[in-house]
This record gives sequence, C-alpha cells and structure tokens, in this order.
Amino acid sequence: MQMIYGRTINNNDNKITYKKNIYKNELIHKQVDDIKLKAYYFKDILEKYDSIPQHTILKLWLSHKKRNNNIWIPLTNSPKWTGGQSEIFILYKIINDKRYNFECAIAKNFKDDDNFILENRIFNIIQKKSEKLGKDIYEKYIPKKYGTTNAFVNNQKKKFLVIEYIDGITLSKLINSKNISENMVKIIFSQLCEVIGFFHSIGLSHRDLKPQNIMVTGKKDDNGNYIENSIQIKLIDFGLSYYSKKKKRCFDSVGTINYCAPEIFSDSGEGYDSYKSDLWSLGIILYSMVNYHSPYITPVENNDMFLDFINKERYNDSDKVNYIIKSLCNINPDERISCENIIEILKD
Repeated sequence: MQMIYGRTINNNDNKITYKKNIYKNELIHKQVDDIKLKAYYFKDILEKYDSIPQHTILKLWLSHKKRNNNIWIPLTNSPKWTGGQSEIFILYKIINDKRYNFECAIAKNFKDDDNFILENRIFNIIQKKSEKLGKDIYEKYIPKKYGTTNAFVNNQKKKFLVIEYIDGITLSKLINSKNISENMVKIIFSQLCEVIGFFHSIGLSHRDLKPQNIMVTGKKDDNGNYIENSIQIKLIDFGLSYYSKKKKRCFDSVGTINYCAPEIFSDSGEGYDSYKSDLWSLGIILYSMVNYHSPYITPVENNDMFLDFINKERYNDSDKVNYIIKSLCNINPDERISCENIIEILKD
C-alpha cells in the first residue's frame, strides 16, 4: 500500500515525534467497542477523557514501545477525580500492537489499605454470589473488576484496583439536564431496585446510594439523547458498603448527608439497619429524578426542609411515584417497602 499522507512533529523543545499514516483507500480505522480506541487517532482519546494534553498521550504512546503488552499505564500523573476514600486515575494498555487498540479502565488508589481491602472484597462477593445463585446481576449492573495492579505515579509505586471504564454519564448529570422522561425514570429505577434487592438478599448494603454513584449507559439517537429501551445502569463506589451474613446493625454514621436516612444520625445507641437505610436513599433518588433536586440538606428534625418533606402529602403528579416515595421514606424503617414490591408496582 502506498502512503499518501504523513506528518511528523520534531522532538525539539519537549515536542514529541510521531507519524500518522493514512493509506490509499484504507484509513485503517475500524469501529471497535466503546472502550477500545485507535492509538494513532489521538483525538478520540482527547474527546473521551476531557482534554488530556495531546503531548501527554503521545509521550505515553512512545514510551509504551519500550514496554510489554498487558501493562496498565496511567494516562496522567494526576488523578482524574478525587473522592473521600480514594483517587481515581484512568489507565490504558495496548491490547493489539498491529491494530493499535487501547483498552482503558478506571483505577482507584485508596488512601489506606483498609479501604482497598474492603472494596476489593465487595467486588468479589458480588461476583461470586451472583454466579452461585445463577443471577446476572454482576454482568448487568456492576463494572467488571479486572484485578489489582501496581503502577508508578510521580515516581511513586501505588496499588490500584482496576475496574471497567463505563462510557456513560452519572445519573446526577442526567437529572441536572432535566432530559429524563417518565419512562426513563421507570426503567432506571426498576434496574436500581433489582440490584439493591439482590444486594440485600445476600447480606450486602451499599450505604452511599446517590445519583453520583449510578452510571447511565446506552445507545443514543441523532440528537445525543439516550434511546430508552437501551438504557442500562451501573452501580459504582462500594467504599462504604457493609456485608454481614447475619445482617447485623451498623453504628457508624456514613453516607452522603442529603441522601441519608434520619436514623443514621440517631443518638439512641441502638444503631441502625443499613438495609432499611438503603431503602430511604432509594426514595430520595426517585424524588430527585422526578423533581430535579433533592428535598432537603440534612435529615434532622430541626431542619425545616426535612420536616416539610416528611409531612408533604404529594411529591409528584403520578400516584404510583408518589406512593413509592412515601413508602420508601417512611420515618419508621420497619414499614419501608421492599425492592421486590417496588418492581412489581412498576410492572403494572
């Protein structure tokens, strides 16, 4: 094949040398799945990862020539996101030198070993229980865990939990866009109840359910909107999750405050049922989906917004949605509706 176009950037003043070849009648650009990118088509990576400097991508690509395949490499030396328990990096590795395909992943570097051990264990529990019970929960609703790895960031060796990169947006961003139909609410919330219902059945509670921890993926139409019947959620961030075969009560106040159940902040000394507190969080998520905001800031009795929320007769024009929110956000945890019952209600 004849090369008809080539471009070189000289390696002077920190510029990186590379060549981009386009051959006659063949661009050598084959459509692959969403997480595999062409190494020489750098603009795809720049768009997908929000303006990572081009010289960084080129430098990493050239440095990879001296490495073996199947090694995860950080795209940047600084985290993409920083949370309370961890830092999130984006890693990549070459999976086919001949076609120059990238595979990308999310990598969590935890602030202490206990958090690393916990989240790694939770992933393993979900996968094993899902397979043992013949459920497809792990495949459908949980990002795949590729394993653990060590990588050098700023010349420091760090241990990472490597997780599937989800090409989508958070439910929080979807809510903020106000571009969420009644049927989308039904699809997303039914899926969320299915996965949380499974968690509770095996003794696992999430304890930090909120729109920011729910990824929404699916096919898009020509206007960039999700096609409703293709929507799939993925639940993320298990850093505060709790697993107990005997479903013991919790005594630590954790979670995101405007999605927390009020009993979490009780000073009774009796602790709280984390599975029931997850149900309250589901109610606040549903409220947020239909009203585009959470109903209060702090779930305590001296907060006017909270009192207004629990005393309100209606939260939405839909009788079904109103009933579900009321039933999930019952002040008495023992009277909250189960995920299984919600799924049945939404089927009608």
